[in-house]
Amino acid sequence: MIFLNEVILTNSKPKLLIVDDDPDIILTLSDALESDYQILSSNCGKQAIEIAKLHKPALAIVDCHMPEGDGHFFCSQLRKIAGISDLPILIISGDIEIASKLKLYDAGADDYIAKPFSFPEIKAKIKANLRRKLDQAKGGLAKVELDMNSQEIRYAGQSKKLSKVEAKILNCLLSCHGSLVKRSELYKSVWIGQAVTARTVDVHIANLRKKLPDQLTIESRYGLGYVLRERLESAS
Repeated sequence: MIFLNEVILTNSKPKLLIVDDDPDIILTLSDALESDYQILSSNCGKQAIEIAKLHKPALAIVDCHMPEGDGHFFCSQLRKIAGISDLPILIISGDIEIASKLKLYDAGADDYIAKPFSFPEIKAKIKANLRRKLDQAKGGLAKVELDMNSQEIRYAGQSKKLSKVEAKILNCLLSCHGSLVKRSELYKSVWIGQAVTARTVDVHIANLRKKLPDQLTIESRYGLGYVLRERLESAS
């Protein structure tokens, strides 16, 4: 593990910042991940911000509840700092309340891992978020071409015809660049001034999923909304 006072990082592995006030969790995650990543660590959000400024990690795994600078603090503060504001942040928490998740997503969290977690899931989510950041630097989901006039999606040489509503939904999801789109935002963007039920939204999302290229998927966040993403790699 590499702590704040160990500032010499010489290998080419991506840096991961693990932030948790439980040293056993830091040690466990470090042991599981250090073969593929350089591990930076901190036991509080405030110190972790300084580590992120200094070392510019590729991704941060942050515990939601800590006595000094919790996950919400870390997300909200880091998103204001030039040079690292786009750092992917995975939040780990045993709190599955919808209100708590919404607060974290609003603060800037990219993904959420519920306790007890599995290492294959964490590894897959780390890879997916790092890949997504790289793709965004190259244009990301902008590689998906959406023609609103013909209502067609074009990707990797494939073309699929969408319904008018499906095209509007996809346009809304694409405009958020892989971030969470709340149901309320879909209502405002797709069904302007119309009364629709949650079931109506679910049906259109299900139909749209069937027309997406194999490399893309729409993830449902129960009670929250939807995220357009690349598929997670198979956990090994």
